[in-house]
Amino acid sequence: MRPEANDLLNGGFGTMLMEIAPNLNATYSTGSASVVGLLMYCAGIEYERGADVRVKENEAFRAIFRDATPHLTGDLQNRIGSAGHGTDDVLTISALNVTNDALRELLIELHSHVEEVGDSWARDIEHAILKALSDSGQMRKIELPAL
Repeated sequence: MRPEANDLLNGGFGTMLMEIAPNLNATYSTGSASVVGLLMYCAGIEYERGADVRVKENEAFRAIFRDATPHLTGDLQNRIGSAGHGTDDVLTISALNVTNDALRELLIELHSHVEEVGDSWARDIEHAILKALSDSGQMRKIELPAL
């Protein structure tokens, strides 16, 4: 048997919520145990999908950068072009977060730029940015269990 972190966390969630919390006398303690259990549940979900979500987000942002690069000039073009050809070589959550944060900062800068450009290519890029951010939110959404 190989205990996976998400299984352990989800088991702890069930124990906290269904066994420990109902047997506590103080309202504060019951609430605290329930919140800790819920955090364990969310951590289990994040453990299971965290790297996949970040890699997909990073690639979506890079694809936007590759599409935008031919329309840009100067320093912005160089930075966007370079970021568009990057890769996720280290797949730890901490490394992916560093890359994701940097790509998001650059995406914000690109978004700000294309909002000021009246050309149709800029609208296409702006639409792609908004879609990527919406998709990102959907991938990160956590469905809470029915209790």
